[in-house]
Amino acid sequence: MASLNVLLLPEPGSGHLMSLIEAGKRLLGHGGRSHAHEFTVTVLVVRPPTPESATEVDAHVRRVEASGIGVRFHHLPAEAPPTDCGGNLQAFKSRYLELYKPHVRAAARELRASALVIDFFATTVLDVARELAVPAYVYFTSTAGLLALTLRLPALEREVDADFEEYEGTVDVPGLPPVPAGSIPGFMGRKSSPNFTWFVYHGKRFMDPDGIIVNTAAELEPGLLASIAEGRCVPGRRPAPPLYPIGPVLDLGGASDEACVRWLDAQPRASVVFLCFGSLGWFDAAKAREVAAGLERSGARPPGRGRLRDALRVELDAGEPVARRPAGAVAAVRGAAPERVRARGRHGRGRAAAGGQEAGQLGGGRGAGAGGAEPDGWWVGGGAEGAGEGRGDEGRVPEGRGGGRVVARRAGEAAGGDPRGCGGGDSDRIG
Repeated sequence: MASLNVLLLPEPGSGHLMSLIEAGKRLLGHGGRSHAHEFTVTVLVVRPPTPESATEVDAHVRRVEASGIGVRFHHLPAEAPPTDCGGNLQAFKSRYLELYKPHVRAAARELRASALVIDFFATTVLDVARELAVPAYVYFTSTAGLLALTLRLPALEREVDADFEEYEGTVDVPGLPPVPAGSIPGFMGRKSSPNFTWFVYHGKRFMDPDGIIVNTAAELEPGLLASIAEGRCVPGRRPAPPLYPIGPVLDLGGASDEACVRWLDAQPRASVVFLCFGSLGWFDAAKAREVAAGLERSGARPPGRGRLRDALRVELDAGEPVARRPAGAVAAVRGAAPERVRARGRHGRGRAAAGGQEAGQLGGGRGAGAGGAEPDGWWVGGGAEGAGEGRGDEGRVPEGRGGGRVVARRAGEAAGGDPRGCGGGDSDRIG
């Protein structure tokens, strides 16, 4: 029986690592043992650049190894991270992974790789796969919408003669309605920033692999997937490589007694709205108020209350610990928001509105400043709805203590705490 060894190369942050491991589990489940081949899945572990993120990744690797699911790990030799990225997180990730090309080449030879699946920040490694004549696939952890935009970005760079946030018109992304230029995700950066340069580079390289694995479902984004497959996102070029929508990729294992789960289970049916926009973005106060206004204008009515306009007001950094909030007030639980909790919306406890993983993050916490950490958020409920806020600058790692928060509270409650909006979690981590 022939043996096939598929190598997975995630970005060193735990969020991308866990997502790619879950994708590897699906590969094992669908084709791990067939009549003709035996699959093995080996994760190439890139050493995270900070001790904190390394500890988090090591703990997750140990948990997966102890689970007996069959995913193997191969730790690559450590490289010193680049020091001249000026806080440009996307450029940092891309350059850091580029340093590992020799180690990926050596591992592919040693482990006799049959295929290589790489994180979308690692497109420079496609050169290694081509050199070794190994089939290569890009794993895109976010939505087809962001994939379409990234493929379109090299052409948009030429078509739009100003920074997107200053351009008054709309941009065309096939499969989407006209997009206000100012709505282009801020983490892509200004045109002059290294972040933007790297996103343009990745957008070009996405045309080179043997396929793109996307963390979405065909039923969720059929128009976007069709636009990408037909080549409409890359004018004048061939259609995109074959697309494999395998999402949503969710980690539903582990303990279910976390505080956010217990709190959610205690809420009235259909009384919770949870918004999660990923772990890399920040919303300033104005953006958070837009979200709150949108919820109010939607006409949603908390059970037993009037319209949201009458039930809520938004404050910056209310500063009142959960345990001290008056009975009957809107409860908030800050912490990791695992996929199994998000999936609970299917059971009637809440409604979920989610964007791409890279699009922004409502709520403070370590996800706001960590780049690859578990998404942190504010779960707001108790018969009302709210939004969270963090801060950032063009996709850069904010200095000092960052993240901030906006919580929704019942009208009439006194403001408390420091209104600066600079609490929430450590922001001195990359990865």
